[in-house]
Amino acid sequence: MKLSDRKKKILSAVVDESISRGEPISSKDIQEKYLSEYSPATIRNELMALEEMGFLSQPHTSAGRVPTVEGYKKYVDELMTIKRLSKKEADLLKDGFNERLLNLNDVLKKAAKTISSATNYASVVYYGITPSAVIENIVLVKLTEKQTLVVVVTDQGSIKEETNSISASEDELLSANKILLNVLRGRKIGEMNECRNLVTGELLRYKTIFDCIIELLTERDDLARNMAVEGKDNLLSYPEFQDQNKLKNTMHLLERQDDLYKVMSDPNVEVSVRIGGDDEDDLKDVSIVTATYKVNGKPIGSAGVVGPVRMDYSKVVSILKNVTKLLEENDFFGGNT
Repeated sequence: MKLSDRKKKILSAVVDESISRGEPISSKDIQEKYLSEYSPATIRNELMALEEMGFLSQPHTSAGRVPTVEGYKKYVDELMTIKRLSKKEADLLKDGFNERLLNLNDVLKKAAKTISSATNYASVVYYGITPSAVIENIVLVKLTEKQTLVVVVTDQGSIKEETNSISASEDELLSANKILLNVLRGRKIGEMNECRNLVTGELLRYKTIFDCIIELLTERDDLARNMAVEGKDNLLSYPEFQDQNKLKNTMHLLERQDDLYKVMSDPNVEVSVRIGGDDEDDLKDVSIVTATYKVNGKPIGSAGVVGPVRMDYSKVVSILKNVTKLLEENDFFGGNT
């Protein structure tokens, strides 16, 4: 829905004031602080029009307006200017990574703490192969009479595991390898459970091998070990989360790592902004902003922020971009890629 320049200015003003003040904004406030060239009556008419378009709402008849979820989406998609961090803010982020970090968990925890401290929201940082990883190759290698090495190559890295669950000759493994690759290449790891019904025809001969690989890809726990969540208590300072149901749903989300993976950004997208959810969705009261970080051009993880829909999106995006740049520039993941 296209907006006039005046409507854009007024919607931006309402969003900016709502983010900083957390309360309805009146036409008088907008006129005095942002648009002195327009009369309060003109601004009032535009506010009513923006409300009819679904971008604003009026909590009470005599109150000012607040942005709706659609209003925030319009702002982020078309009107927002990314804030440039001050030198002091940028230096504080760098200082967060000055100490020597010896292992992956320390890196993730430090990054998450740095983000939550800088944004005053909850933060999530993960490293590793995600459910959105696409299978590119599968290799089955017989090691001993009882052990088989399974290697699954994805666009985000490789998964390797030795298993005693596959009992087959080298020729059988070679045949199974070709058939499995034809069935699974190009599919996402997150779709593996849905692939169980593909065991038909010639693949039935290798059902045991197929089931073993599906189990390997769906029951791995290394992703859970490679995630850090920090700053959950920050959310208690926002009036939105004085509502116990909203707080409970959000805290529940931050404890369910499988669900966090699903809402983190696509590794092929630099920055992703998810604002609220459907009315029946547990995510309807929160926004999630994530940024992907890479090593040698390959996406290896994401850093994200979870907060109220009334989030300072411009600042959050800027901070995440800075942190992911620091993660990419430092050789934190040299031994893990």
